[in-house]
Amino acid sequence: MKNVRSIPLKEIHGIGFTISSLVTKLVQLDYKLIPNLNYDSEGSPEDWIEITKKYPDSLVLMINNENKIIGYLRFVAMKKKYFEIAKTGAFPEGLINIETLDDINKPGRYFLYIIMIGIIDEMQHKGFLHPLLNAFFTRIEELEQKGVYFSEIGANAYTSAGLNVLQRLGLKKTAPCIAGGEMHFCDFDSFWKNRKSLG
Repeated sequence: MKNVRSIPLKEIHGIGFTISSLVTKLVQLDYKLIPNLNYDSEGSPEDWIEITKKYPDSLVLMINNENKIIGYLRFVAMKKKYFEIAKTGAFPEGLINIETLDDINKPGRYFLYIIMIGIIDEMQHKGFLHPLLNAFFTRIEELEQKGVYFSEIGANAYTSAGLNVLQRLGLKKTAPCIAGGEMHFCDFDSFWKNRKSLG
């Protein structure tokens, strides 16, 4: 779409944000988009600031032609121990911090966990999900060029719209999450083959 684009984290100063103010904006968006979201699911803004600074490639931002954020996708590489616990629903996003993550700045094979796929309310029915996901897929390809690969992928479906996206991408329900939502996982190759289903 001509009126939206993805920008890397290093360009946020050009649209009036610091990392701290950006994370504040995204946290506000999370609470607006997800009904009954709580601290156990959202976690600490301070932790997300630290994660954003260390792993800038893990945040995909979409802006419009007025340089306003209309959506974002955040993912992380969880350490296998916590990834496996997450499958049982006993490790909500609010427990994620730097210590629970692997370093995707280094080549290796990891476990990808999608934290959030969010589009602001007034844009949700205007086709902006596809460019956001395509920007995410491009980011994965860029990481692969750096020697970063993934074995499995997981996410929590909090809404019916989120559930629809995850199911179309091949993720399967494993358990309800103790903080709300339903956990979904699959092997990364299956997810990658299914990505065109949303094109």
